[in-house]
Amino acid sequence: MGFVRFIAGLSLLLVLGACSSDQGNLVYQELLADSEGEYAVFAIGEPEAVDFVEAEVYEEETAIRVFRANRDPDPDNLDYPGLDYEELPAFFLFDHEEVILESHDPDDFEEQVQSYLE
Repeated sequence: MGFVRFIAGLSLLLVLGACSSDQGNLVYQELLADSEGEYAVFAIGEPEAVDFVEAEVYEEETAIRVFRANRDPDPDNLDYPGLDYEELPAFFLFDHEEVILESHDPDDFEEQVQSYLE
């Protein structure tokens, strides 16, 4: 009987571990670009910095198809594991699989994105 409980407990731990890792992927998934060859920007910070990046980087002529912004200056209201947004502003460029660029400086991010997309 003890062996059966051990196996049941181990199975439960494996299932819970799988669910928690899937949960992180689901949260991150919403920030990715929809398909290969497209890009998405996620910007966090004060409206002035976020709006500057949106105006300079997000243009119809580029492969950036989505611009998401959180203009809330309190990063405690966010839950995106694996992204560094403790220092604001924070800017991220995603392809369809992962984050590929990040910066805390609007001008630097604009330059990085332009270089990457060339």
